[in-house]
Amino acid sequence: MANFYDSLLRALREVLRDGSSAVFITVRKSLARKILAKYGFRIMSERVVEQGGIWSSIFKVVRE
Repeated sequence: MANFYDSLLRALREVLRDGSSAVFITVRKSLARKILAKYGFRIMSERVVEQGGIWSSIFKVVRE
């Protein structure tokens, strides 16, 4: 799973300009936070939601 997030955020880093934002949902909150920091994204907001009995987080992030 770490490879998926690493690939996703590396690609997102290449697509977005500084100051641009993105939103995504995940159940792997701590892994997402770690890789977001690795690629220079800042979490603007996080909302916890329940999806069919599973608690997920929706992150709004900005590229710095």
